[in-house]
Amino acid sequence: MPNNDEVIICTLGTRGDIAPFLSLIPRLVSQGTKVWALSNDNWRGDFESAGAVFEPIAKEDDPQDGRDNYSFFKRNVFPSFARSFSFVAERVAANREVRIIYRSNMLGAECAADQFRLRALRVTLQPSSIRSYDRPPWPLSGASAGPFGWLGRYFILPALYLMVQLFSRYRRRANAFRKSVGCAAERLSWRSREPGRLTALLCPEWFAMPQADWPRDIVPVGFVFGGATPLDPDLGQFLSSRDRPLVFTPGTGIADPAAFFAKARSVCGLLGVPGIFLSKAVPETYRSDPEIACRDFVDLSSLLPRCAALVHHGGIGSTAQAIRAGIPQMVIPRGFDQPDNALRVAQLGLGGAVLGQHFSAAEWARLLRKTLESGHVQSQLRIAKALTERDDPIGSCLDMLIGLQESACCPTTATGPDVSQIRTYEAA
Repeated sequence: MPNNDEVIICTLGTRGDIAPFLSLIPRLVSQGTKVWALSNDNWRGDFESAGAVFEPIAKEDDPQDGRDNYSFFKRNVFPSFARSFSFVAERVAANREVRIIYRSNMLGAECAADQFRLRALRVTLQPSSIRSYDRPPWPLSGASAGPFGWLGRYFILPALYLMVQLFSRYRRRANAFRKSVGCAAERLSWRSREPGRLTALLCPEWFAMPQADWPRDIVPVGFVFGGATPLDPDLGQFLSSRDRPLVFTPGTGIADPAAFFAKARSVCGLLGVPGIFLSKAVPETYRSDPEIACRDFVDLSSLLPRCAALVHHGGIGSTAQAIRAGIPQMVIPRGFDQPDNALRVAQLGLGGAVLGQHFSAAEWARLLRKTLESGHVQSQLRIAKALTERDDPIGSCLDMLIGLQESACCPTTATGPDVSQIRTYEAA
């Protein structure tokens, strides 16, 4: 990119929503690009450490579990649209060459890109966010399967999606914002629409499993990882003095961490292995347990290669880290994209999925033991790890951004990585 370029990065959310964008910044800065970061105010230090100039557009996200999502949207997300739109407008007035990289659903950045005809790359983090009638995310996936799946694909699912659009309070507010900044309202649609903008999907094609009805401008580029942070000496000593442990993390905002970690401790006892518990909400009783190491947060890229398996909520970032480390995972999802990620892990033979919160610690332990002892899982993990190491998703994203036309939002010759080896994997 030319040295006078500015790039605006816009994303909101928890650590998993932020981390991929943090990884883009050093590469941009090394090319002489000035990077602005628009996000929740609690991420200021992370973005500034990465090399960006930070602009807060929202407060820290509420915990996901148990919150009223629409009230949260009105209070925290919706006001960020106007703030990000105004900021982009100011930068355009100062530098017409500004470009934008934004997470899907960041409506302020998207409308600014449309209104000012900027070169912009939309980023989506997980395949479940892409509408499909051929393979919708769980639990809708059952409607398109079996001998009567055609009814779901051609009638039931399109009608359901249309009804969701028609009665969506989010859509009404979003369209009001679009009109307020001079952009066209989003129209109702029966079938899938083209996105109208090049979109980088931050996972490999073999994990995404693109469907025939996906918009053509979505390009899977691979999982994005940041640089590794060394483990603290005490945790390093814990790992060196014991068998490879199980790692348990419930993700952000779990409603009942005590119940999760009680099952986790039982699983460690049943399997006779040490454990590492990751959460700010780990109960104090486990912090003095000699066979359990507790931390608020640890860089998974440094930790997981030294562990036996990861038990987690199914966020796309944690899922990717286990694949990169080449270890099995057991996913216990709660909402959002997590159930769909869990099913992909199970279908690809990379671990197990527990679709429900009522299963006992003994049932967790049985599934984990079966997963750890499976030769098929170990074979799949070796292949997936090798494919993940081959990808350059950051380079692909930046190439896609460069390949956009000067005064349009549509792609020219930008493409994703070669996928010939992925097809070999799919056939394995």
